[in-house]
Amino acid sequence: MSLRIFHMIFVAASVLLSMGVGLWAVRFYMIEGGLGWLAFGIVFFILGVTLILYGVRVRAKLFDDQ
Repeated sequence: MSLRIFHMIFVAASVLLSMGVGLWAVRFYMIEGGLGWLAFGIVFFILGVTLILYGVRVRAKLFDDQ
């Protein structure tokens, strides 16, 4: 497995993990009601979207030059 493919798999796993943590925090906010949980969830959703944008740019840079 090349380093390029490993990097893209790692970015995809990071996106899934951040979105999962975001969902978990929002669900916990719905149960507990603390605004800290909602903020935590929003931060991780923003992180997930940022990682998606990063993955798109890295994919274009790494794979389109071939």
